[in-house]
Amino acid sequence: MFAGISFLIMHYHIIPTPDVTALSQVAELTFGRNWAYYYVQFTTMLVLYLAANTAYNGLPPLLSILAKDGYMPRYLGVRGERLSFSTGIILLSVIAGLLITIFHGNTEHLISLYAIGVFLSFTIAQVGMVVYWRREKSKGWTRRAILNGVGAIVTGTVVLVIAITKFFYGAWLVLIFIPTMIYIFKKIRHHYNDMSEQLQLPPEYTNPASLQHPHPS
Repeated sequence: MFAGISFLIMHYHIIPTPDVTALSQVAELTFGRNWAYYYVQFTTMLVLYLAANTAYNGLPPLLSILAKDGYMPRYLGVRGERLSFSTGIILLSVIAGLLITIFHGNTEHLISLYAIGVFLSFTIAQVGMVVYWRREKSKGWTRRAILNGVGAIVTGTVVLVIAITKFFYGAWLVLIFIPTMIYIFKKIRHHYNDMSEQLQLPPEYTNPASLQHPHPS
C-alpha cells in the first residue's frame, strides 16, 4: 500500500498543500469525485481516529506498570470507577492539550514529535530483539538478529534525520523531554526506595523470638 501510494504521488506530481492532503489529491485524481473518493476519505478518518485512540489505550496501562515498579507516582496505577486508569487518561489529555496550545495546532510541527517518538520506539524494540536473540541463541538466531539489527539501523537513521532536519520545528522538544523523563523516573524510584528504607522495621522488631520476654527465674 505504501509503495502504491508513493508511486501515485510521484506519477501525479502531487505536492503538499495547506488545504488538501496528498491522499485526498491521489484519490480525486484516481477516482474522481464519486463514492470511491469519499470512501477513501472516510476510511482515512477511521484510521486516524484509531491511531489517536491508541494513545489512550496504551499509555495509561503503561503508566500503571511504571507506577507499580516505582518509576511513576502510585496513584497512576489505581483504576477509577469505570475500571480504567482515569488519572493516566486525564494526564494524557492535559499533555495533548498543552502540545496543541504550544504549537498552535500546527500539524507540521506536531508530526515531527510523532515521527521521532514512533521511530525511536521502533529502534529501541529492534535493539531489544537483537539483545534477545543473542541471549537466547535459538535455532536461526543469527539471521533474526541481523534482520532486527538492520531494522534498528534504518529506523535509527530516520530518527537522526528527523531530529536534525526538524530540530527547530518541534523535534527539540522530544530530545529534551525523553532524557528529562528518564531523570524523573530515576528520582521517583529513588524517593520510593528511601521511603521504603525509612518505613522498614529494625531486625529486632521483625524477629518474633526477640520480642519474647525472658521468664523470671
